[in-house]
Amino acid sequence: MKRVIVVIILMLPIALFAQKVKLGDKTNQVTIDGVNSFKIERSGCGWGMPDCHFDVFDNDGNKVIRINYKEFKSPMERKASNPEGIVRYYEYIFLDSKSKAEIEYLYMKEEKVAKNIVKNNLIVDGKLNDKAVEEFVLVHGTDFSARASRNR
Repeated sequence: MKRVIVVIILMLPIALFAQKVKLGDKTNQVTIDGVNSFKIERSGCGWGMPDCHFDVFDNDGNKVIRINYKEFKSPMERKASNPEGIVRYYEYIFLDSKSKAEIEYLYMKEEKVAKNIVKNNLIVDGKLNDKAVEEFVLVHGTDFSARASRNR
């Protein structure tokens, strides 16, 4: 019983300060704690479609981020659950600074991508957060595309 109480006490601050991220079904408007923050649009993400990407717009309607779904085959990644060795990732392109970063694949859902944008503070108060973008690019780099070029 003491363990349960300790766990609840430890988890309470996390629950209290967690941001509530919602994606409007028809508008693709992302709200954080009920306040409009940005808009995200998915395009070309059906089965077999080669150009899957997400466009992210600030509250002024300016496209600020392009997120491309990418994949490549790597013999190092072959295993029973992945016999072809497919590596999937997202390439974030920050349009104003022309900088790029790559992260692991998060699924094709706009809500997952939006939550990642919020988690990394890439958009704050409806505007692109340049400091967070700089840190995101520095931390994540472009390791996936470097690996992809070695496997061609």
